[in-house]
Amino acid sequence: MDLQVLIDSAENGATLALPTGQFEQDLRINKSLNIIGQDVTLRGKIHIVANSVSISNFRFLNGQDNEEPVIKIEANEAKILNNMFDTTQDAVEVLIDSPSAVVKSNVIYSDSHFNRSWSMILATGQADNAKIEDNSFIGSSHTGIFSPITLTTLTAGEKIDILNNRFSNTATNSINVLGEGAVLNITGNTQDLKNILINDEPQSLNGFADLEAGAEDIEQTNPGATVVLDF
Repeated sequence: MDLQVLIDSAENGATLALPTGQFEQDLRINKSLNIIGQDVTLRGKIHIVANSVSISNFRFLNGQDNEEPVIKIEANEAKILNNMFDTTQDAVEVLIDSPSAVVKSNVIYSDSHFNRSWSMILATGQADNAKIEDNSFIGSSHTGIFSPITLTTLTAGEKIDILNNRFSNTATNSINVLGEGAVLNITGNTQDLKNILINDEPQSLNGFADLEAGAEDIEQTNPGATVVLDF
């Protein structure tokens, strides 16, 4: 069965429950759909190019030879919910490159043997109003993950929430921020939390205009966190 045919045949705005099974193909979502992959295992990528797409209840299996993200978001208001990412690849699992995305309640596991699993979720300067919430990030015991959540090329006024995530076997930094002028709410993240690395002085952290106050607040509201200011 070809899942892309089912997606292309669905009406815009529909809820599409995919049939149980294992599938090896890439998918392109070019209309607003609520796609439920209950008991679906996918070896492939999903590229979201339409607004208001929801992807839920998939299991993603991908090997280390893939360099493209498993899910690439290039449209507004995407939701990535309750999925299992089980991968040995060294690429990003979810790339957020558009506003108002929600990545919530996923389990993201990387078993890279090459210590190159740089980031599981990568949000760019286009990811205003993104929410990364209640996910579990699990690295392999022999390598870990350099930075499960990376925010890069942030721009003035961009707002991103990183809330109540759990980390296990993160090798270097749990959260890595690169950019200027962003408003970040980093709260309630727990378990094996390593450094929160701040490059290039974001303007406001947890609503604090003063960087030092913001750093202190992040440490207080994220058990085990150490904020490293590296300019």
